[in-house]
Amino acid sequence: MKTKFALAAFAVLLSLSSCTYSPDYLPESEEIDVNPYGSYISLYRNEKETINGELIAVDSVKFIVLTDPEESPAKTIKIIPVKEVSNYFLKYADGVSYGGAIPIFTLASLAHGYYALITLPVNLLLTIAIASSGDSAFRYSENQITIKDLKMFARFPQGLPPGIKVKEIR
Repeated sequence: MKTKFALAAFAVLLSLSSCTYSPDYLPESEEIDVNPYGSYISLYRNEKETINGELIAVDSVKFIVLTDPEESPAKTIKIIPVKEVSNYFLKYADGVSYGGAIPIFTLASLAHGYYALITLPVNLLLTIAIASSGDSAFRYSENQITIKDLKMFARFPQGLPPGIKVKEIR
């Protein structure tokens, strides 16, 4: 009985650990084409600083990012030169979470009797792989998308419009 409880507790912990942060302004996967905001971006500034927030605009010279309120008390605009960014990742929609399948398939494997010795690890590995791929389905890293193509995911993909002051963006 202790083994079954330990396996169930382990499965629940695994499903909870697959959760990732998504800002409120990111759309659900079905609403990607109607989102008025930029995508969530994490910029790693020469291995010293990480800047997270909404991608406002990007060009060959600079990133303009509206930082998350979790990093500072209020949202602030940061302008980061491209040459200072060592790597980045972009998230453009909320991922689909399949974490609930982990405990279900783990518990279902216990009904297989002695075959559970085989089906439990297989089900566990497969459901963890599927759950983690669902969470990361709407992400790009610097290896997958160039800075030139990042502008498609900015709030202002063609650059800041005339008359818009950077400090007025909220």
